[in-house]
Amino acid sequence: MNNYQVKKIAAQFNGSACVVRRIMSELNKDELINTTRGSAKTTLLKDPKDMTLYQIFKTVTPDYKILNVDEKVDQSCPLARAMLKY
Repeated sequence: MNNYQVKKIAAQFNGSACVVRRIMSELNKDELINTTRGSAKTTLLKDPKDMTLYQIFKTVTPDYKILNVDEKVDQSCPLARAMLKY
């Protein structure tokens, strides 16, 4: 993605071109999109039907936990173990 397009996307969201580049890079690393350095062409690597908002969210905010769960839960409880993943 070229610099002009990055700046254009950033301006549409009243954001920083640096942040747009970082997000695009992370989406590329997680194989959700394909970008070519210096090219304006960015493509999805998966059918949108096979992508979830959660996948995208976790890519751009990997350290954010959706649920605040006490990590001292009983590990024998399947629900508690599942909740710790999110």
